[in-house]
Amino acid sequence: MIAFHEELCEGWKGASVVPDKRGILFIGTSGSEIREYDGVTWRKILTPSNTTRSMVMDDAGRIWVGSNGNFGYLAPDSTGSLQYVSLLENIPENEPGFTDVWQTLPTSQGVFYRSYQELFRWDGKTMRVWHPVHPGGRFQALSMVRGHIYTAQTGIGLEEIVGDDIRPVPGGDAFKDAIKLFLHPYDNNRILISQRDGALTIYDGQKVTPFPTNADDYLKRVRVYTSTMLSDGSFAITTLSGGAALLNHDGSLRQIIDVADTLPDSGALSAIQDCDGALWIGDSARVTRVEINSPITVFSKFGMLDAFRFKGSIHIAQGGGGAPVQRWSADPHTNRPVWIPITGVTQAFTLRVFHDPSGKTPDQLLAAASDGIMRIDNDKMTPAIPSLHGLTEQVYTLAVSRKNPNRIFKGSNDGVSSMLWDGHKWIDEGRLPNVVYEARYLEEDDDGAVWVGDANASVLRSTVAPNGMKAYHAEVIGKDQGLPLAANGVSLVAGSIYAGIDRHSEIYRWDSAAHRFVVDNGPQLPMDVPDASPLFYEEKHESGIIWSAMAVSVPKGPTPLSFCRRGIAPPSHTSSIACC
Repeated sequence: MIAFHEELCEGWKGASVVPDKRGILFIGTSGSEIREYDGVTWRKILTPSNTTRSMVMDDAGRIWVGSNGNFGYLAPDSTGSLQYVSLLENIPENEPGFTDVWQTLPTSQGVFYRSYQELFRWDGKTMRVWHPVHPGGRFQALSMVRGHIYTAQTGIGLEEIVGDDIRPVPGGDAFKDAIKLFLHPYDNNRILISQRDGALTIYDGQKVTPFPTNADDYLKRVRVYTSTMLSDGSFAITTLSGGAALLNHDGSLRQIIDVADTLPDSGALSAIQDCDGALWIGDSARVTRVEINSPITVFSKFGMLDAFRFKGSIHIAQGGGGAPVQRWSADPHTNRPVWIPITGVTQAFTLRVFHDPSGKTPDQLLAAASDGIMRIDNDKMTPAIPSLHGLTEQVYTLAVSRKNPNRIFKGSNDGVSSMLWDGHKWIDEGRLPNVVYEARYLEEDDDGAVWVGDANASVLRSTVAPNGMKAYHAEVIGKDQGLPLAANGVSLVAGSIYAGIDRHSEIYRWDSAAHRFVVDNGPQLPMDVPDASPLFYEEKHESGIIWSAMAVSVPKGPTPLSFCRRGIAPPSHTSSIACC
């Protein structure tokens, strides 16, 4: 998510934010101004009121504004800069006055403005004014659904504006005590309605019925404030103390967006979707952009060493802590990630799924851990080979052999070993003798040779006999064979062995004919970062996709933002945005 600095939005009250067709953002504040932001720079549009409560853009691109005791629109001056134009002079002089204009609604009949005390319609020539029927009554809604314009009054309930008349609708008295109503088309005949501090309901033109959701208990606890219909037919429900809830069209919960999800404040006062599908959420001090349709899902904010999907669930190796292996699950009430701890070792480094080539036994999730190779099933750990279990059996990494899929190679802090699945149990095949080598990376090439990368300045290449690592021929490959003197990792990419070197942006491919490593950056995207460190390169054979990763030191600083793909592209630096 991207959030504005608080100091840039001093006076922001979260009630009004709107992006225009160019991708420029307009933010209403309580400082007698509207802030205009193009992704790089801020500009102030002065207003005569101390609070801007509502802003809406019409089909022609004009922005209509409702504020405290005033309303109007934005129009360009002689230089093309937008300025605020008030419509107050068009209100009849005998009108008693009004306070905040909470909603603004452009329609083919004119632009409507709703305050509690008065309801206005400006058609470009004439200002029509309505007042509550009951003394002390308030207008509580202003929405258009399928061409029908609705409002609501305390003591009366839901009404429709027809011409110059306001008419109660059948069954609308169910909302006679409701406040802050928002109406959205649900299907061809029905309307979804939210109300402050109330449950969601469906109105079919005659009666009101509950709209049950998976978030009912949550919404009741955190208090509903407003609602917005999103472009895909789902709904964003803002709350006073629980952020925003995203509900699918059928009422199922898609996501809760709150402080736990890096929203700066749990009091979500407004929400609007931009042309890229992102949701802007306003609170009492800032506005936050949430990429709700992002193809990237953040499961965790803490570091991890490996992740694998097993039996439909994501498992992670965290390296240390109270639960070095954890399984992802979803909280049924919020859909937030919940990590279920799997204990049994002090540290876990690498995860791999073993498939029995015969198909006679179930898949196994194996972890390279501080106490050896551990088997994980039903959230429990057991040693893969009980006789090789304990702190002296630490394993950093493991790799399933391509040449013999029943074999697994193991890399530890002082060498390489292997184990073999006989269809019933794991059998120890012994260690690579007479070689002390910290094995952090393991890869087998198409010829069956095992390549080992480590924290030193060389790569180990070993041929493996049918009976495992006990029979071998090993070769240390380093500077004389083209590798820089630094920590390295190895991986098989498109049939070739590649080495990534710490703080070297280039990667190296093994040229078997020349018997040396040569620079070959083909598998990675170019980056203009001299000290980038390639972490790994891995080919998913079933998809043909090559994945690459690089570690890059990025100084913390401001980040530019473009609100819309067709909007204004910012330069490389700006002081207006902070990542959070």
